[in-house]
Amino acid sequence: MQKKLFGYMFILAIVLLLIFVAFLFLFGRFSTTEDKISDILSLQIEFFDREMTSYYNDITLRGAQLSEKATQLTEQYLNSENTDFGDVQNSSLHINALEERYIDLLKNELLKASCSGAFILINASQTGASGSKSGVYLNQDLFGTTDKETMLLYRGNVKAAINKGIMPHRKWHLEFDTEVFPNFEEVFSDTSEPIEKTAHICNIITLPGTSERVMLIALPIRGNGGRVYGICGFEVNESVFKSAHAQPSTLPHITCIFSRSDDKEINIKEGLSCGAKNGYFLEPKESFKIKPLKKGLVALKNEYGAYIGMTRSTTLYSENTPYSITVMMPYADYSGLETKNTVQLILIILILGFA
Repeated sequence: MQKKLFGYMFILAIVLLLIFVAFLFLFGRFSTTEDKISDILSLQIEFFDREMTSYYNDITLRGAQLSEKATQLTEQYLNSENTDFGDVQNSSLHINALEERYIDLLKNELLKASCSGAFILINASQTGASGSKSGVYLNQDLFGTTDKETMLLYRGNVKAAINKGIMPHRKWHLEFDTEVFPNFEEVFSDTSEPIEKTAHICNIITLPGTSERVMLIALPIRGNGGRVYGICGFEVNESVFKSAHAQPSTLPHITCIFSRSDDKEINIKEGLSCGAKNGYFLEPKESFKIKPLKKGLVALKNEYGAYIGMTRSTTLYSENTPYSITVMMPYADYSGLETKNTVQLILIILILGFA
């Protein structure tokens, strides 16, 4: 009888032990750090990819609307003055009159967009200097109030801007220098249809006279007869990108990067980065070499540090150039989680052994 009772108790203990182990598996206590991080980063990269695609597609459509409105405004002025754009190209009177109209248009469009700047650059010049083009470029402070006092005139007609309550930027100049304006000829000569397909994400530059890195989304301004009056678009600067796209995450030191696609490295010079809303991150300074790992993970390394993460290409509405989405965490954080997970597993095994 006692042997039977002992047998039943032993079977019951085994069943309870199996149930306990099943619960541990169910709640992920026996899953590896690699599995956990792979799951977290898979969700993170999916969310960041959708946000970037939506954001840049929205700017593309806003840029197309800006191009159409700039065309309409330019041709209305030409008709009202009974003149041709060729007569405008070297006339300060006509250029100033157009710029005054462009300021109102850009101010209204910029207030509706989640961007740090907007511009219209026309194929005309008051100075006649090589590569110099007229137009208007407004910057916006997205972290102040949302009225006209937060805007600054970076390029264009100062008198007209001040009359509209917009002060000049500390590095103001009258005209654009197309020799430093990224992808000018490429955008200007794009004949794609519809106009949204001409949107170019230009090479990242540091705005002349400032330390601010910016990404410009530019489109041509085309007349009804096919004549190109200039280019227009929006600016996304590094500071705005960091703040506007900080990600919700359970990883406090995560870094998310939007950059030109490259199979061998993450090109930081042609990308913008952000971190977690509830944490902080170290802004990448140099490109990362990529080494594939298991579970879709990759090791990323440069001279400043090592990370573990995920990367994949993404498709934007107007861009033939592939872009990549990368999410990554410091390898030191990953190692810390791995150590913690190992200690927990050892404790669980000891508890089961004594049980």
